Amino acid sequence: MWEANRNWRVYLVGHTAPGADDRAPNPTLASGHGGLLDHHNTRFLKLVRRNADIIVGQFFSNRHSDTFRVVYNDSGSPVSWMLMPPSVTPRRTQGGSNNPGIRLYKYDNSTGNVLDYSQYYLDLKRANREKRAEWQLGYNLTSYYFMREVSARSFHQIAESFTSPEAGPAAFARYYRANSAFLYDSPANCYPQCQRSHYCAITCLSYSDYRACMESPASALPSSGASAPRRLDRLLLPLFLLSLPSLLPGPAPAALLAAVRPS
Repeated sequence: MWEANRNWRVYLVGHTAPGADDRAPNPTLASGHGGLLDHHNTRFLKLVRRNADIIVGQFFSNRHSDTFRVVYNDSGSPVSWMLMPPSVTPRRTQGGSNNPGIRLYKYDNSTGNVLDYSQYYLDLKRANREKRAEWQLGYNLTSYYFMREVSARSFHQIAESFTSPEAGPAAFARYYRANSAFLYDSPANCYPQCQRSHYCAITCLSYSDYRACMESPASALPSSGASAPRRLDRLLLPLFLLSLPSLLPGPAPAALLAAVRPS
């Protein structure tokens, strides 16, 4: 049906997203605790790649954390994106916890293109301490991640920034704060395997690609499911050093919603 209506603008909206869980309690599990059976996951990704030209956005839930996914075509180019906002109900797992969150999307009525979103959160620690709930703005997508536009390439660039020797630690820390709906100030509780699981879950949506990404030696992390490997030590070592001060005793050094079309 889609093949006969290439002028459609489509949002894909669902509960369980394809791919692995970025907070998988056991990231070495073959499926990364993904919510879909392998053959359903593969079929969905093929559908998205085949119709990426008419899909303007994908929106999923279930993870409870604030994250995103990038779909690549067979040549390794980013062709579609998925957004997963934090849930109103917080979740505590071995892979991390988060504050409640709620999101307001901004989109173009004529094209369906997502232009931005505002992410709000509730500081649970403060709410329990003061016995009152006050929702506050956490960030706006485009300004927080320095995006010129909401596109698959832009989200790909965010993920790739995690691997930068210079910008990687700050880029991942920024993402990780948002991932927890600002429950955490830094990725101090997210060690190298945890950091790798976030990157691999974002960029490798097929279970086989995710498994290869997670099992790659510490010197080689694929930048996407179909691209050349990248040095993993550049991602993990700076991030661990960034987290180290918060693990040491004493003072630290200064230093609702939218649906458009499938992707």
